[in-house]
Amino acid sequence: GYIFAFELVVNMFATLVTEFVKDPWNWFDALVVGITILSQNVPGIPGISVLRLLRTFRVFRLFKRIPSLKQILICLQQSVPPMCNAFAIVCLVTCIYAIMAVTFYGNQREDLFGDFFSSLFTMFQIMTGDQWGDITRELFAQSSTPALTAMFFVSYQLLVSFVLVNVVIAVLLDEFARSEERRVGKECRSRW
Repeated sequence: GYIFAFELVVNMFATLVTEFVKDPWNWFDALVVGITILSQNVPGIPGISVLRLLRTFRVFRLFKRIPSLKQILICLQQSVPPMCNAFAIVCLVTCIYAIMAVTFYGNQREDLFGDFFSSLFTMFQIMTGDQWGDITRELFAQSSTPALTAMFFVSYQLLVSFVLVNVVIAVLLDEFARSEERRVGKECRSRW
């Protein structure tokens, strides 16, 4: 802990103090070093061992040193707002299907569709493709209208798994492309 504290102090004086304070990674390092020193000097603080696990996140500092990794992080950061919008649509459609599933299948499979949250979890499971065939085949056998059951789950699978999840991925890729265009544009402007 003290070695890292020494490293932090050397880093602070090697760069200007104002530059040191501006970098969020330095704040993170100071927090991690402070927690480590606190845990060494004051034993028995509840939850301190969990906070010491923050040290593993120091690996992410490599991202600012390696340009390609830094570019990926910048792209991910810029793509979060549009991806959240697309993901909200996925969640909304999943919630609508979960409500319908409670109405249609809540009496037949109370463990999977008995209430909204269990139904929502089951619909999420179906969206990921995890044993969705087993769930639906069982409902086919119990249902008086297996064709409607098939239409319900296949429409959900087509709409959410194949269309909307791919929209989220397309938004992510579009933001990556835009971020790369912005980076190339900045490099071209800086050369002129």
